[in-house]
Amino acid sequence: QLMRSEPPPSANNNLSQPESKLAYHLGVVKLLTVSSRGKSPSSEVFAANYFPIVDVFKILSRVNVDSEGNVHDLPSATTWQVKRVFSDLLRHVYVETSVKRLNEELRNETCGLWDGEMAG
Repeated sequence: QLMRSEPPPSANNNLSQPESKLAYHLGVVKLLTVSSRGKSPSSEVFAANYFPIVDVFKILSRVNVDSEGNVHDLPSATTWQVKRVFSDLLRHVYVETSVKRLNEELRNETCGLWDGEMAG
């Protein structure tokens, strides 16, 4: 029975499903966020290099647009979940940071967030 050709049901994560892919990617972002909490400059810089502030703002302002510019209908719960994860990343990596360069990037960003407009 241990030599079955198919994996047990618990091992079938099926990452080909869009919901599974989204959950995986949000899990990675959560991991980066958690590792950036507190006084952890190297983790903050790593997360900032992986997710530049411009990309974080794009995701927060246009959750339903993919990297190729295609607009998708997303349930409001999914939109809320994505915004929550990325706003936590923004807070821990760029706002509550001890790395001066990251804080300056936030203040100098000209994406329109501070003017009440979002860049497209």
